[in-house]
Amino acid sequence: MMFHWNSSFQMKPLTGFDSWNSWRIAITCGFVHLVCSMTLASMGEIFVGVLNDFSSERELASWPVTAIICGMQLISPAYSILVRMGAAHVWILRICTLMIAVTLWLCYFAKNILHLTVLLGLHGASIAGIYVSANVLMAGHFSKERTAASGTQETIAGTSVFFMPVLMQHFVASFRTPAALSVLGCIAFLAFLLALSISPIDTDEEVDSAKESAKDPEEAIEFGPTNRSDRTEQPLWRILTSFKFILNFFSFWVVFDCYSSFLQLNGDYSRDVGVPDAGVWLVPIFGVGDMVFKLAAGFLSDAKLTSPSILLVLGSVAQCGGFLGLSYSNDFKTLAMSSFVLGAANGARVFLFIIVLINDFGLKNLAHTFSHANFCMGILTLVKPSLVGLFRDRNQQYLGLFLMMAVLNALVASYWVIRTLRSRKGGPPAL
Repeated sequence: MMFHWNSSFQMKPLTGFDSWNSWRIAITCGFVHLVCSMTLASMGEIFVGVLNDFSSERELASWPVTAIICGMQLISPAYSILVRMGAAHVWILRICTLMIAVTLWLCYFAKNILHLTVLLGLHGASIAGIYVSANVLMAGHFSKERTAASGTQETIAGTSVFFMPVLMQHFVASFRTPAALSVLGCIAFLAFLLALSISPIDTDEEVDSAKESAKDPEEAIEFGPTNRSDRTEQPLWRILTSFKFILNFFSFWVVFDCYSSFLQLNGDYSRDVGVPDAGVWLVPIFGVGDMVFKLAAGFLSDAKLTSPSILLVLGSVAQCGGFLGLSYSNDFKTLAMSSFVLGAANGARVFLFIIVLINDFGLKNLAHTFSHANFCMGILTLVKPSLVGLFRDRNQQYLGLFLMMAVLNALVASYWVIRTLRSRKGGPPAL
């Protein structure tokens, strides 16, 4: 195996686990996620664009952007089935990266909200395949540094919030929403080109890397094949019906739903509180907190200075406070402060989804636990347009919706407090 000296004068392999090639794969996956997340980062502008272009109520206008999220989540088990049938993650990744561009191109011909909803649902379904396969391919290249790599990948993807709101606002104002989405599809084609350079770890490299790690007990693979989390022999149905799995997916549904709700509603909410131009700046402010805390949380976790469960507790408490602050904001300053807190809380937790699933159910089960958890989240996400309609169309304000999200975060924090305490006392780590 070839080696190269890194900045701390330690030997780092060019290939194998935690190598320079592994980090190249992680960074490339990050840029693929960046391109794929462009529609997610601009959901607020798409929502307002649909609201204006089709003169609809907010409940109906919510469906195209909700379809992106639901498509991502509901279709995930299909990729699990494909993997069980022998489909290669690398080919799933390449086909899905091509499809995200095609579905956006076809939005040019959409004549109503239903057409947009169907196409953006297919767009979201393609993003799901990218997330499943890219995460599995990336995770397979790492052992000790997996959390840092996951955090770095998510950080790169998160940079879309700094430019997409302004860019999409310009596209919508210039071309109307359907044509603006087709222009975005031209940019999204870059994801397909990047995906061509992503490949699974070579079997020989994996064996050599494992041998090198075994020479030094301090270099033991944290999540490698000998880890207890990869010796999970339970049948899949038992894993998917366990309280641990149910509470895990509920915890991260709250994380993702709060994230998508903020991105969707920030522009409309800013207009409601009398700061109509704030929406386009709130998402980048959210992104600053998100990016900083993704990196910090990832490296703190790898350095054993904290654990995923503690990060989930702190992040849930912070997000509870962020939504309480957002509920009663009435100027740009308080909106900006609340947005930063929400971004920080999201960044500290969102990348932990993969880590928690690997810790609890093993790397070999990741494609299946990840996809089925996403499906369960998608079922819950289907109620979002009705909630938006209930609180904004009928009650004329988002206050009730934001307070409900604060309560959900408090419940998630309580679960992870209990789990952390049980783990430290030496008892079972899950309820």
